[in-house]
Amino acid sequence: MILNPHMVTWVCSMCTTKTVKPFYVNQQEYHNCPGKGMLTIPMIQEGAKVKVTVNEREDYISGEHVQMADGRPIMSVTVEREDGIDCSVYAPVVTTVKK
Repeated sequence: MILNPHMVTWVCSMCTTKTVKPFYVNQQEYHNCPGKGMLTIPMIQEGAKVKVTVNEREDYISGEHVQMADGRPIMSVTVEREDGIDCSVYAPVVTTVKK
């Protein structure tokens, strides 16, 4: 456990949300983004060179409950950093009816 973590400013590249929190090793912040239909979007450290991409579903949707943003079905959010790529996947949910 880090006793005196340093403070980091987290920002969202899709809206104006900004927060300051203590930083711990390998930490990632998320928030429900009003700029993208309340999807859970990763926040980035202020000043970091990253690209955040919201990826639409490219397959057929038939009765599944999928995440939507701006009227479009969303598959994932990709964060490209200098040292690698992170991906948050929004898995569809299937429902059934008992007869």
